[in-house]
Parts: sequence; C-alpha cells; structure tokens
Amino acid sequence: MGVEDCDEVRGLWSGIEGVVLTPSDDRSALGYQLRRNKGLSLVARDDENHFIGAVLCGFDREGTPQALGRVGVA
Repeated sequence: MGVEDCDEVRGLWSGIEGVVLTPSDDRSALGYQLRRNKGLSLVARDDENHFIGAVLCGFDREGTPQALGRVGVA
C-alpha cells in the first residue's frame, strides 16, 4: 500500500456505517503512517483491479503493534 491508495482507502472507510473519519485519517497523516511503517500495510484488489479492502498496521516507539485493521474485504 502506498500514499497513492489513500484516497481509495478513505472512500471505503467513509462508506462503512459507524466509521467516522478524523483529521488523523487525512492523506497526509496516512502517508506519514505508511512511510513510518513501510511494507506493513496492504490493499486488496479483485481480478479487475477494483479496490476491495485494506489492512493497515503500525508500531509504536517500543515496537508494540499500534494498529491493525481489516476493512471492506469482499
């Protein structure tokens, strides 16, 4: 997953009932998270290359998993 996927991830999140986007979910903040935790987050696409989900993961300063979420996987 890269910064170029952030808009699709946010679009997916905004369509899920009960999910509220905050300033920490903007493109800049997500980009920082992706750069800081390079290679740990993935997107899922179907056979026609349509975006269908994402897994985001990161670590805090002590190396403990900070966030792990699976959203929108069909």
